[in-house]
Amino acid sequence: RVLFRSALDDPWVPGGIYRAYDWASVQTLPLTPLLLQRGGHVGFHGRGLERPLSDLAVVEFFAKVTNTPTGVDS
Repeated sequence: RVLFRSALDDPWVPGGIYRAYDWASVQTLPLTPLLLQRGGHVGFHGRGLERPLSDLAVVEFFAKVTNTPTGVDS
């Protein structure tokens, strides 16, 4: 599995292209989209968070893939 993370408010890459994409159509490589409402360019920023948003996203992704709780408060 591959986590694809981006923010819909990205100032350079329009979020609409991600919403319109058929994620299930990718058969050779299972992609898991994480499309954040806010986060800036490719979803790296997280204002007011103690940890970078990218770190939190990776923790959540692996928690879902392995079906284990994160123990991380965002």
